[in-house]
Amino acid sequence: MIVPVQVTFRNMESDLGLEKMIRAQAAKLERYYRAITSCRVSVEMLGRHTHGDIYHVRIGVELPRGELAVETKPGLRSGMRDMATEEITKRDETGRHRRMPRRAILEAFGEMRRRLQDYGRKQRGDVKRRAAPLTLGRVSALRAGEDHGFLETRDGRQVYFDRGSVVDNRFDTLRTGSRVRFCEEKGAKGPRATTVRLVHPRKQAKTAAAVVPTK
Repeated sequence: MIVPVQVTFRNMESDLGLEKMIRAQAAKLERYYRAITSCRVSVEMLGRHTHGDIYHVRIGVELPRGELAVETKPGLRSGMRDMATEEITKRDETGRHRRMPRRAILEAFGEMRRRLQDYGRKQRGDVKRRAAPLTLGRVSALRAGEDHGFLETRDGRQVYFDRGSVVDNRFDTLRTGSRVRFCEEKGAKGPRATTVRLVHPRKQAKTAAAVVPTK
């Protein structure tokens, strides 16, 4: 599903490059919560200053049960750092003014991703499930580029999971064969894993390093 995105620029000219960047960042939000119905992003230049311009970015996403919104207002020091870089690299004025709003946009989307992960966990009741016994299994298939995979239980069943199911943002540390514990629920297309926890992540990392063949 492609999330409808509305982009607004205020007190500044529309920038196709920034808009393309915003739409790309918005498309990635579905990795963290799939039920987003729309996304609105506004970028506003609050004013021009001797040491750089200050930008305000607001992101609002519509969800089935309400809206999540984040705002960011980079301080003047960010502008000063950009100007220092500008003087050192001798880049043109247009490049400097693009870097400054980009920083604010990336910061806002980073916060939105964290909010969506927290919201998704609460919606799935992960807090309550922590007290429930977890199922032991291992990663049987991993499709990192698509942010999902499958877990195999002790009795040989295959259970689907995705990036948002893995706690502590450890999806990128998973490997085929990694041992995990997880809660299981009934999904629309079959069993689905939630609250996926990597078993002894440090120990597994050392074991993986130890089996690397030497030349």
